[in-house]
Amino acid sequence: FPYTTLFRSAYLDCLDSELSKVSKDLDNYQKIQSLSDDKYNAAIDQLTKAADQWNEAVRAYKAQ
Repeated sequence: FPYTTLFRSAYLDCLDSELSKVSKDLDNYQKIQSLSDDKYNAAIDQLTKAADQWNEAVRAYKAQ
């Protein structure tokens, strides 16, 4: 599932990179970090769902 790997690498790395550019001295850094974490977790959930669907399709194909 190369798309999943590419998406994970590109998107999640981008989220990490963007957060690393934010100064931890900002008053609202915790909120920014929380929003970044929410985006990261949502992406992981989406990738997990896609992988589960892929695995289900492969199992169905092999069961034929």
